[in-house]
Amino acid sequence: MLNVTTAARRFLAEKLEQVRTSEGEVMRVFADGASLSLKLGPIQADDRTIAHDGKPVLAIAPSVSEAADHRTLDVVMTMQGRKLRVTERTIVELNLRNPDAT
Repeated sequence: MLNVTTAARRFLAEKLEQVRTSEGEVMRVFADGASLSLKLGPIQADDRTIAHDGKPVLAIAPSVSEAADHRTLDVVMTMQGRKLRVTERTIVELNLRNPDAT
């Protein structure tokens, strides 16, 4: 499942206020292989939605969930200002039965 930070939710809400052309549109996550992208579009019935202050700002279709798994959407500062960035989350497996195992 895609993790979306509070800063990213706030950023998306601000951008939606600037660009939204019709009520009910949010940023939708699309997958192209291993890459993720965002596009403005309506929420679909089977989407998982992410909200900011009780208003949906991001929609993730079930078909995209696997590509978004173990990733985080956050805001970073660049020379051009604030931008969204998707990063991989490292998954660490622990072997609790054998502490000597690697």
